[in-house]
Amino acid sequence: MLVTASYGLGENIVQGAVNPDEYFVFKPTLKEGFNPILKKTIGSKEMKMVYAVGGGKLTKNVPVSNNEREKLCLDDTDILTLAKWTCIIEDHYSSVNGHWTPMDIEWARDGLTNQLFVVQARPETVQAHKNRHVLQTYKLTQNTTDDQTLTKGRSVGEMIGSGYARVVLDVHDIDK
Repeated sequence: MLVTASYGLGENIVQGAVNPDEYFVFKPTLKEGFNPILKKTIGSKEMKMVYAVGGGKLTKNVPVSNNEREKLCLDDTDILTLAKWTCIIEDHYSSVNGHWTPMDIEWARDGLTNQLFVVQARPETVQAHKNRHVLQTYKLTQNTTDDQTLTKGRSVGEMIGSGYARVVLDVHDIDK
């Protein structure tokens, strides 16, 4: 199971605008009562979306302090709580549907009480529809660009591509 976390509202994670922290949990041993956090990775978390006060916009992006960027957003208790809740939700919908139904869970932390909440759960649609009997390998054989890297990050899928990029909006210019 993959749990991701960043500061502020989750829209920046959904849109791929930030590289969040990532936590990998092994579900089978979690369900046996162990605390199987396999890996924790600190993301860059360069900005966070917050509610705007006044003006015409409801939200705005603000920089994340270096201190916050250099530490993990979640501690082990939070990671395991979210993972356990995800298993409970996944087991429920698998039972209701009569077949394994992996779920994509969105969660939030209340900024005042520090409590965690599940705010949305829906069937996961990328990994669940893969043919588990087929292994595909992709290799980029020809780079169609001039080898100048414009961006990098985590991919949701496994395919690769190459081509020309056009910078439409620099994220550092947002809300200036």
